[in-house]
Amino acid sequence: MKYKLEYTVRTAGLSHDQNLAGSQSLLTAFSRWKADEEKGLTIHAFVANLSGRGGYVLVEANDPKIITTFVSKYYFWNDISVVPVIDIGESVPIIANSLAWAQSAALFGFCRMLDFAKWAQLACGFAFVPGRRSIKFRGSVA
Repeated sequence: MKYKLEYTVRTAGLSHDQNLAGSQSLLTAFSRWKADEEKGLTIHAFVANLSGRGGYVLVEANDPKIITTFVSKYYFWNDISVVPVIDIGESVPIIANSLAWAQSAALFGFCRMLDFAKWAQLACGFAFVPGRRSIKFRGSVA
């Protein structure tokens, strides 16, 4: 499973000196971190935003506990969000199927008035009787 991790260095509510000390502490901790120590974690991308106050990591792991182990090391300095993601090539067919389902559900539930007679006949087995305001059901009623 792939995950998008977004991190932001926590600075709100801290004094200038606390921010400097926190930044130094984070850099020291990060300099000791080695990617190969994260067993079962594949890092596809690790990027910082241009302000230097956060960034993104695209990772993959079969066990969500591996993700927790990785991000919890930096909870003391960063706010981190973890979002499960899938590749776009996997997502597009799923979304296309969902769209087809939604369109058919919408057609069934919210048919257009101009096409109602045709829709009712095809979808529900109803037939309009000419000259009458009622409809006749062409099917068995259980």
